[in-house]
Amino acid sequence: LIPAYAGISGSTQFREAEAIAEQLISGRKSPGLTVAVGKGGKIVYSRGFGMANLETNTALAANGVVQIGSITKHFAAAAILRLEEAGKLKLEDRLDRFFPNFPRAADITLHQMLTHTSGLSSYTNDDFLQSSRLDYTEAQMIERFEKTDPLYLFEPGTSWIYSDTAYFLLGLIIEKVAGEPLPKYLKREVITRAGLAHTAIDDAADVVPHRVSGYSPSPDAPSGFANASFVSLTYAGGAGALRSTPEDLCRWYYALMNGKVVSAASLAKMLTPVRLLDGRYPPRRKDHPFNHGGDDVLYGYGLDLASYEGRKCISHTGYIQGFLSGFYGFPENDVVIAYTANCDGAAVDLAGGIGGLRGSLFKAFV
Repeated sequence: LIPAYAGISGSTQFREAEAIAEQLISGRKSPGLTVAVGKGGKIVYSRGFGMANLETNTALAANGVVQIGSITKHFAAAAILRLEEAGKLKLEDRLDRFFPNFPRAADITLHQMLTHTSGLSSYTNDDFLQSSRLDYTEAQMIERFEKTDPLYLFEPGTSWIYSDTAYFLLGLIIEKVAGEPLPKYLKREVITRAGLAHTAIDDAADVVPHRVSGYSPSPDAPSGFANASFVSLTYAGGAGALRSTPEDLCRWYYALMNGKVVSAASLAKMLTPVRLLDGRYPPRRKDHPFNHGGDDVLYGYGLDLASYEGRKCISHTGYIQGFLSGFYGFPENDVVIAYTANCDGAAVDLAGGIGGLRGSLFKAFV
């Protein structure tokens, strides 16, 4: 195990959190976990548990780099807002400005795409594991979207549904407006501004120091795990192609909240829960991916804004083959908790166990 930062390990609640993490590893819920906590703008705790690679018997350090899936979405949202600040687009722009031949492109706005109220369904709901193994061009992805049946699940602005399709398209829009590839623009205008050293649009060809291997549960295997299915990040794009670490996610939260990435006006837009055309917050369904309780969906631009244990919370989770991740920022307490696990969402018990770990850290630091 990697030592915690000095001065923290004496806390009873801290020991409870570590015990939960160790139980998740010994119970074979995940080969490894990494956890970081920021308070007052500084990393006050960071630790890795378990293994980064089972085949090489490599321990998981606190700086292990993993794919963070859908946490990518609010990085993409920040990039769109940077382009708006530069006068290159408006959130009221409709999709047909950028993709005039896309079905019903004149009916949906960037604002609706950012807030999952466009009505677009999610391309990842259909044979995801098999399709995501292949590399795709922009044209091939657009063709895939257009063949989705149904492509729209409701009239734009009248409901809420989580849409990977909307965010992949937003990534393509960033490239069109910026005139450069998404990884280059995102690095210069978002990631570098935030001071992140271990965050980037991922590519399987990249040689990444401290890269962590991803796994899926396999109860019949001697280790309890199998190597996760390969995923081409060309299939994830602006919806989920980033890699990062929990420490970088903590730094990202503080950089975003302290105005280092987007303006105060843009941040306010990101942190404003979307309302439907009739003025209501979207009603929360039982199968809602951010089901933290309550009757309403409170979601901004790539960020879940539902409260946690009665405290204002800014959060998002990520899933991609081989990995689970999440971060939870508490602005009233100036605390952020981030985690990654190198086992994917097939492990239902893992998500519940991480919920317990998060709850213990919440009690210790908030």
